[in-house]
Amino acid sequence: MIKKTLYLFYFLLGFSSIKLSAQGDTTKIDPSFIEHSPKRASLLSAVLPGAGQVYNKKYWKVPLVYGAIGASLYFAFDQKRQFEEFKEAYLFRVDDDPTTNDNTYEGVYTDQNLLTLIENRRKNRDLLFVLAGFGYMLNIVDAAVDAHLYYFNISDDLEASFRPKVLFNTYNQNYTAGVQLNIKFRR
Repeated sequence: MIKKTLYLFYFLLGFSSIKLSAQGDTTKIDPSFIEHSPKRASLLSAVLPGAGQVYNKKYWKVPLVYGAIGASLYFAFDQKRQFEEFKEAYLFRVDDDPTTNDNTYEGVYTDQNLLTLIENRRKNRDLLFVLAGFGYMLNIVDAAVDAHLYYFNISDDLEASFRPKVLFNTYNQNYTAGVQLNIKFRR
């Protein structure tokens, strides 16, 4: 069974190949340039999300940053609104005051249903606020990493590719699956 799984894995791997490129010659950078600062990119992203990406000239990432943070905050505030609405309806039911009535959910949800909805909305709200914070932190980390790699020159001088390989094992007289690594240096 394990052999069949390995053969299937290498068969599927055979339909894909991975090509990698590495850094070229970076000694041609003008020594009078102003260094691109990861600290500045991080600080800009911390003050205004997306500003570090603009500083790194990765403009296409700004909508992603605002989309991630904005969508999380939008849904978090929506869950907060629903939480407060369900909580108010539940409190109107259990306050023993005949002048306050739950007109919205009377006959739709039981008291236990409202408590479950309140708890679910609270959990969702908290999780979405955590996700918005994670998106904010990821924005800062992305700006710092991009700034560190700002002068990283990608060239075609080095190429690597992985391919599956089937080898014949003369000792056991059977075939063995493997991976072949090809590295090409060009100058």
